[in-house]
Amino acid sequence: VLRVTSRYDMAITILAKGVTIYPYRTTMRSRLIESAVAVGDTNLARAVAQDAVSLGQPEFEATLRRLKPAP
Repeated sequence: VLRVTSRYDMAITILAKGVTIYPYRTTMRSRLIESAVAVGDTNLARAVAQDAVSLGQPEFEATLRRLKPAP
């Protein structure tokens, strides 16, 4: 609901806490990444994707490539 109403700041806080508690919930992690990108925080989005890959979630490798910092 928070993302739909553009309350990304609140969504990021709640989703980040959720990812900490449930690190293998891919949908929650994806929504956190989407929310971070929506507010322009690509560093957070990249860190969340990298953490997922480190946990053995290869589905986030493509996200990580897309969020690669500009040279």
